[in-house]
Formats: sequence, C-alpha cells, structure tokens
Amino acid sequence: MNPRPDSIPALTGLRFVAAFAVCIEHGREIFHLPIPGFSIVGGLAVAFFFVLSGFILGYVYRGRMQRKDVGRFWLSRWARIWPLHIATLILYALAHRNPVLPADAAEWGMLATNVALVQTWTTSLDQVLSFNGVSWSISVELFFYAMFPLSTLLSNRGFAVCYGLLLVATGAAVGAASHWNDPPMNVTEPLLVFVKFGPPMRLLEFATGVAVARVFATDFGSRLPAHGTAVHTSFEVLALAAIALWWYLLGPANGIYAAIDLNDHPVIGYYLKAGPGFVPPFALLIFTMSWSRGLLSRLLATRPLVFLGEASFALYLVHRTVMMAIDRTAEGLGFDWPLLLALSLAGSIAASALLFLLVETPCRRWILTLATRRPASATKKVPRAHPLLRWSGIGLATAVLLSSFATMGKVAEARAFERARGAAAAIDGSLGGAVFADEGTLIGMSSNLTTESLELDFVWQKAPTASRNLFIHLCNDRGDVLRQANAGGRDLHDEDLGSLGTAFVSIPFADLDQVASIGIGFYSAAKQSAHVDRGPRSMADHRLDVMIRPPGLVLPMDIEKAR
Repeated sequence: MNPRPDSIPALTGLRFVAAFAVCIEHGREIFHLPIPGFSIVGGLAVAFFFVLSGFILGYVYRGRMQRKDVGRFWLSRWARIWPLHIATLILYALAHRNPVLPADAAEWGMLATNVALVQTWTTSLDQVLSFNGVSWSISVELFFYAMFPLSTLLSNRGFAVCYGLLLVATGAAVGAASHWNDPPMNVTEPLLVFVKFGPPMRLLEFATGVAVARVFATDFGSRLPAHGTAVHTSFEVLALAAIALWWYLLGPANGIYAAIDLNDHPVIGYYLKAGPGFVPPFALLIFTMSWSRGLLSRLLATRPLVFLGEASFALYLVHRTVMMAIDRTAEGLGFDWPLLLALSLAGSIAASALLFLLVETPCRRWILTLATRRPASATKKVPRAHPLLRWSGIGLATAVLLSSFATMGKVAEARAFERARGAAAAIDGSLGGAVFADEGTLIGMSSNLTTESLELDFVWQKAPTASRNLFIHLCNDRGDVLRQANAGGRDLHDEDLGSLGTAFVSIPFADLDQVASIGIGFYSAAKQSAHVDRGPRSMADHRLDVMIRPPGLVLPMDIEKAR
C-alpha cells in the first residue's frame, strides 16, 4: 500500500473550525447561551466530519489498497480512534455527577456497547447517547471504515453507479420512514434514532466525500489550480455562502416557500437538518479548500490552526466533559455565560492538546508498531516534533487547563461566599440557629423571585460529624412530597465560623405548581434523616419547613389558571 501524502493543511485547519462549532453548540446547551440559531450547528459539524473523512480516505488510498492491506488499514483506523475514545470515556466517568460504575445490568450493557463502539446500532436514544454521548459519531465512523476498502476496488464508473444506488436507497428509506411515522406531525423515537444516528443512513455523507476525492484526482480537478488567488478566494467565499443559504433554507425557512414545507414532513426535515441535507455545500467547500490557493484556505493552513486541527478529534471527544466539570463547579452561583464559555473553551482546547500529544499519537504509534511484521524501514513513520517543542506544548496546555479550573474555582468560591453572607443576613429569626442532629446549624437562608424561577440560598455551619446530604422537598398542603429540587453549592471555610456548607437552588415556576411549602433536611441511607431541634417542622421533626407559600405570591401558572 503506497498512499498519497495525507496532509492537506487547509482541511486540517478546517477540522478545528468544525470541532469548535460543536463546542459552541454544546456550550449553548450547557450554559444556556442566548444564541438559538446555533441549535443545528453541532449536527452540521458532525456531517461535515463525515464528508471530510470520506474525502481524506478517498484522496489517500484510491487505487492504492490491495487485499493484503485491508487488515492494516482497519487496524490503523482502530488505533487512531479507540485509545482516545477509552481515555475520554474514563474522564467522563470521573467527572460525572452520578456514580462511576453502572447501576444495573442494562447500564453495564450500555457501557459494553460504548466500549465496543456499536452503540448506534439500536433504536434507543438513551443507548446511543449514553455516557460520553458525542462518541456516537465515531461508532458511525467505524462502519464507514469497515465499508471503505470496498470502494477502492471500483472504477470511477462503478463507483458512480454504486453512489447512485446508495442515493436512491437512502431517499427511499427516509421516504418510507416519513410514511410510517405516527403521529404524523411528530417524529417517534425509533424513527428519530434511525434517520439521525443509524450508520447506514449516514453512509451517503461519507460516500460523497469519497466521490469528491475522485473528482479532485481527475483532469477536471487538476485544471483548477491554474487560476490565481483572487479566483480561488472567490470560490471559497461562494462555498461558504452556499452553506449559509442551505442553513437558511433548512433552518429558519423550513424549506422552499410554496414548493417544499418541511413542517409538513417532519421525518424528512429532521433527517436533512441532522446534517445530510448539507452534503452539497460541504462537498463544494472541501473541494475548493483542498487546493489551498485562496486567502481563506491559506489562513486555515497556518501552523497554529493545523496543530489545533490535528487535535480536533480529541477536542470533539473531551469538550463536553470539561464543560460539565466547569458547570458543576459554578452550579447555582449565577455566573454569566461569557465567563463560563470562555473558561470551558480554553480548558477544552488545552485538554485536547494534552490528549493528542500524550494519548492519541503515542498509542496509535505503539499499536501499529506492535502489530506490524514489516521491517522498520518499510513502516510509515509519523513525524515527531522536536522534543523541546513537544514538551513546551505539553507544559503550555497543562498550564492553560489547570489555570482554567483554578480560575473557575476561585471565582466560584468568591461568589459562594458572597451569596452565603447574603443568606446569613436575610435569614428569618424562626429559622436561624435550627440544629440538625450530627449535621450542623442553619445560619443563613434567603429567597428571591426572578422572572422565571424562585431562587433559594442556604448556608449552615457543619458539625464535625456531618455525613448526610441535604434534601429539599417541595410539598403540597398536606405535607406530601411532590418533588425534590436539585441544589448546587460547595463547602467553604470561614475563619470565625469554621466549616460551612452551602446550597443554591433555582426552582422553575412550573415546578412550584401545587406547592404549598418547601422544607429541607439531611439524609443518608446509613443514618436516615437528621432530627431538627426547633422551628416549623414536619416529617416527624426531621424536616424544617423553611418557606410557606405567601398568600400574595402570584406565579405565572396562577394567572393561567385564573384565565
């Protein structure tokens, strides 16, 4: 196997741009960014990766893979994705709020499918997106890698026939899914999973990339570089404009007015918006950027962007874990999204650089070296950076990652102290000083109504024997628990008061419907609920009722009921 050089710097830099777009989309979800227009950007970036993957493999291996090379090709693809996948899966488990190990046989089964990267071969959305959910796309990629060697055996004419058949089969499958969908105006979960995550349904994107690579290698493709910088820059701008136009038609416009209304065909609309509908402009962008003759492609080919592009696979797999960790650190403290997003992006990029340098590259090299039987002189060598440059990059990435979390930790601690002091100053006299046996003394409680929720802050002086967790019950007028509220917070240390516990709660108005009182207490399975010594109590004196719904409090749902 004698592949072409697989380095097209502009496309490598473009990989980082796509991975960064996924980060922004998931940051929008996690930190509630006020940019609703990004709601489909993450899916588009994944579709772009599928097309780009097909192009790169088609460009590198077309006509150069023999039967004896197939095994090594599959091994090289597995060596690239699996070690990094396992590393980021472990990081996700360590950073997650829930217990690290699965709780039952079903969750163990989900974990097994994730480890084996076959989680997309199902109709269960929970399984597809279980654990480090972004890894669903590499489960799909693994199917592409399994199918790719077949394409290398085909002539251009044979490949064109197969591509046409794939296009017809995919269209027929989407049309059949749209016909079978019930209820007609909502996409049922099995069909949703089928059209968005099913590997065969995404094969068309990968095959389109392979097709573009074949066109790129023809005489037609070879004539284009003769044009100057201005012409190539114009092509690049037009390709970006085509993507913007496609986004408008499939996004805000929901189709072509008076001809196609995607609202009338939700399954088809869902499939197209998931990414496959953007295949034509993506193919055009990759084709124009591949020559690296325009100003945009030259910018993407600069060293910093190329390195970030090389680490983009790690960025894609680790960014949600970093964002989740920062969100947990800041939970309930009311930080504005620009700070959270900036720190999470810096931390994600730094973490991706470390994973690329310390996990992805060495593991891939080690696996291929261990498995090959060829002499060292015949083995494709992966270029190494100068040791000083390599370790400088590792040190810089480590410093950025640690400083991101250190900055977030200090800012979160300062904010927590600020809210704790406010709660201590505002606590009602009937609640202040209430002692929970073996847990501590309530010294602060404040409440505030926003336009969307009821905000509650609690602070208590922790006893040396404290071991239970705080619970917050939302109760009806009989004292029955309707639901529990989730609280964020952190332990603090005050020079005068010693160890403090804090909890910051945001209860949406919708969760307050039929709620007559709110109570708190401390519970553990080993020690059960802690007894509270005074104040308005319930649950056999194990719950302190911190708030009775004021008669004058009018919430949005009350207004709706009155109407």
